[in-house]
Amino acid sequence: MKPNAKPFTLPLTGYLAANPGFPVPPSAVGVLDLRRVSRAMQETLVFLRFGALPPGGAFVLVTGEDPFKFYELLENGRKGRFLWEMLEEGPERWRARIEKRRAA
Repeated sequence: MKPNAKPFTLPLTGYLAANPGFPVPPSAVGVLDLRRVSRAMQETLVFLRFGALPPGGAFVLVTGEDPFKFYELLENGRKGRFLWEMLEEGPERWRARIEKRRAA
């Protein structure tokens, strides 16, 4: 990556609007920045991104507040199927790495 280059992000709201019902492409896996996404869409985008991951794949979730609610949501429906690693904890930005576990 070039110095001062920003990490790859994809405005998924535009992608989803143009491709309703189509999964997030594997090339979009990287960073999911929810800081400018409406609260109503955030949960959906996290589940879509997680669902699009291949086993062993990961993405970095970026939020403007503690993302623990997303951990709880994933834990409720996908317990034991993901790894969660906090990379940065506020106060203005939180980052968590979410990885889909490989099948045992």
